[in-house]
Amino acid sequence: MKTPFRPDPDVLLAELNRQTSQQGHLRIFFGMCPGAGKTYAMLQAARQRKAEGVDVVVGVVETHGRPETAALLEDLEILPRARVNYRGTVLDEMHLDGLLLRKPRLAVVDELAHSNAPGSRHPKRCADVLELLEAGIDVYTTLNVQHVESRAPVVRQITGINVRETVPDSVLDRADEIELIDISPEQLRKRLADGRVYLGDRAAAASENFFRESNLTALREMALRLTAERVDQGMREHMREQRISGPWKARERLLVGVGPSPFAGDLVRWTRRVADALDATWIAVYVDDGHPLTEEEKKRVTQFLALARQLGGEVESVAGPRVAGELLRVAHEQNVTQIVVGKPQQSPWMRLLRGGSLADELIHRSGDIDIYVVRPEQGAETVRTKRIRASEGVRFREWGWGLLLLAGVTLFGWLLRNWIGYLSVALFYLLMTVTGALFLRRRVVLTTALAGALLWNLLFVQPLFTFHIAQFHEAMMFVMLIVVALAMGHLTTRMRQREEGERQRQRSTAALLKLTRSSALNPDIKDGLGEALEQINTLFSAKTVLYLRDQNTRQLNAAPHTSSSWVPSSKEYSVAEWAFSNRQMAGRFTDTLPGAEGTFWPLQTRTSLMGVMGLQLDPVRELSLPERDLLASFATQLALALEKDHFRAAFQRAEVLDASNRLRRVLLDNVSHELRTPLTALKAALSALKSVPQTGELLKEADAAADRLANMVDLLVDSARLETAQPGVKKEWCEVRDLIEDTVQLCKKELKARAVQVNLPSPDLLVFTDTRLLQQALVHIIRNAGVHTPDNSRIEIHVRILNGNLEITVRDHGTGFADPIRAFEKFYRDPQAPAGGLGLGLPITRGLIRALTGQVDACNHPDGGAEVTVSVPVETRIPEL
Repeated sequence: MKTPFRPDPDVLLAELNRQTSQQGHLRIFFGMCPGAGKTYAMLQAARQRKAEGVDVVVGVVETHGRPETAALLEDLEILPRARVNYRGTVLDEMHLDGLLLRKPRLAVVDELAHSNAPGSRHPKRCADVLELLEAGIDVYTTLNVQHVESRAPVVRQITGINVRETVPDSVLDRADEIELIDISPEQLRKRLADGRVYLGDRAAAASENFFRESNLTALREMALRLTAERVDQGMREHMREQRISGPWKARERLLVGVGPSPFAGDLVRWTRRVADALDATWIAVYVDDGHPLTEEEKKRVTQFLALARQLGGEVESVAGPRVAGELLRVAHEQNVTQIVVGKPQQSPWMRLLRGGSLADELIHRSGDIDIYVVRPEQGAETVRTKRIRASEGVRFREWGWGLLLLAGVTLFGWLLRNWIGYLSVALFYLLMTVTGALFLRRRVVLTTALAGALLWNLLFVQPLFTFHIAQFHEAMMFVMLIVVALAMGHLTTRMRQREEGERQRQRSTAALLKLTRSSALNPDIKDGLGEALEQINTLFSAKTVLYLRDQNTRQLNAAPHTSSSWVPSSKEYSVAEWAFSNRQMAGRFTDTLPGAEGTFWPLQTRTSLMGVMGLQLDPVRELSLPERDLLASFATQLALALEKDHFRAAFQRAEVLDASNRLRRVLLDNVSHELRTPLTALKAALSALKSVPQTGELLKEADAAADRLANMVDLLVDSARLETAQPGVKKEWCEVRDLIEDTVQLCKKELKARAVQVNLPSPDLLVFTDTRLLQQALVHIIRNAGVHTPDNSRIEIHVRILNGNLEITVRDHGTGFADPIRAFEKFYRDPQAPAGGLGLGLPITRGLIRALTGQVDACNHPDGGAEVTVSVPVETRIPEL
């Protein structure tokens, strides 16, 4: 049997998010190098959109002196650029805030890979484009293949040029359309010779270097391949959406190991390229094996993991004594099918001495998981240099202790050599090796052990003062000293590294637990936040600030929380506002406003955004990846504590409101009941007195007052019933003409001396709805119109069928609403309203119409008077007009 089509849940979720997203659309005009015609094609497309009536604004376009490109900018709105002062030089950049404020439908932004001037909000223009997309603005932009992050190393190999301005591949993933602007190398070189790319000497130099025909051919192939991959990916997505059967395979998943090596960045880029070709997901994993890293190595690890995030990969950091074991454990947990590691750089002898390389161990233990061993795209000398520099951190004090132990044992053995024998001296050297391994580094232990073995052979083994061993047991003792030193040094070093790693993890876990107890379990949230911030200050030797959300405006408070130890400037507060508005980390150590003094984390949960936490560190202090993760966890815990306090306060308010509503309903029921009984008796007595002569006018006034009081009681009763429960709906067919006529007849007292004009689409219009509820709603609207209009005025009732809804509009020619928005508030009375009334008619109308799943709106007509429109979904027996 044919296996039924089973769509990928991840793909379905991504497609749902894409369809429901309010973000703008990104179209990239893609080419192999400068001069291919990307900007020209982009401006032509922008002019076409403007001709279609789309609001188009040029954010930034570089013409490079080309008149044909400049001509396309005519008739397009060009936003003035922002001027950034950097070290006495004024630089022009795209005015991001101006574009966001102007908010066109389409923004034209040239050179996606451009690096912004220092002091700009984002270091790269691609981040500006992403912010425009988040604001719902469509963007047209241009990009060359050499600026794609995952392709930059290959471009460096082909052209010999190190491309510094790159765009993460995740930005290309975000693109809704990538249009290739293709041109042959011969045509491009001809354009270069004609001065249509660069001018003068610059064109000649480019022709001999970057624009060589072999380079252009390779770059063109790369651009075509990348575009073809995107087209193929789009085709597969279309097949999934349309449920077109195909040779679907289990989806591949790649894992790349990231470490402090300078080559790890090349491995990340290589993995991204392969993942694109395979349409696979991928993950970058760093394993902390307890080995201490230099500051430079920590910085590299953080940089490469950030690169993996930018390229669209997942990032995970784990800890364990064996790197290969931890990589395989993560691979099995994450259902990884292929692992990427670097090709070993050590010589075969060094690999044999170390018990094999990481690649060897992975290949031996991987089982069904494929292993890619990738050659680094840089030279090998960098590794040796870095290794030597990393080993220069051995403390001189340990060398001193090693020399002191060696000298002491040698002197002790020399003085007692005639009483204890030379073999006992060897045992003392062995004891020195074991003892030194407990507190000295491996290199010191090995050096002192080797020196001790040589001194033992030189000073104590016959013949003296020679390096000659004649007996087998003497040779065994010499070898034993070396072997024990190697074993003890290795084991104790591993134990110390593991102990230090466990100690760091224990400190992080304890700090997180303590912060959680302080913030979440403290009965006073203010005290809890103060204790939590104080703990962060102590742990990181830093100053913190906390900005909370205003509960009324839902905006960020400008005043820091009273527990803050740092009061940022207005410039730093703007960074916090950006982090709050965009729900992203910003400031120092990030790609958004990196020149800020502090780093800011949004305090967000899955449902709420509660504020922003800021951290100010010493200028020379760096944050490692585990520290960043720990601070992110702190921010999450603070957000959860604030959300819990918010929910608790909201629950208390809800309880109070519910109690007050119950009390109000009880009062309304009791008052209406107690008033209705004497009203009934009063009406009966007034009816009996009408037969008595000379009491007509007095009885008329008393009867009107009794009717008004009875109407008030009815309003109170209806309001109480609507609050208690929804009225039952019983639909039936009715004629709209009869419904309107009966309603007007019920309101004849209020419509006295007023003309009523009814406009129907058809005199025989039938609708299927609850006539009783709809008529009650219309009675309140028409009575309201009659009370608030002068005599001899006109009241218009317009009926129409629109999109399956019955719309009834009642318009009067009075003074109109003083505030149409408040017209449906309970007990609200218009300041111009005549005396009497409770302000409950329109609120009751809204409740009745909502019971019919409809809506009611009030406004003032442009020509004067008030206008109330009721819209109710109905079935009809005439076609819609």
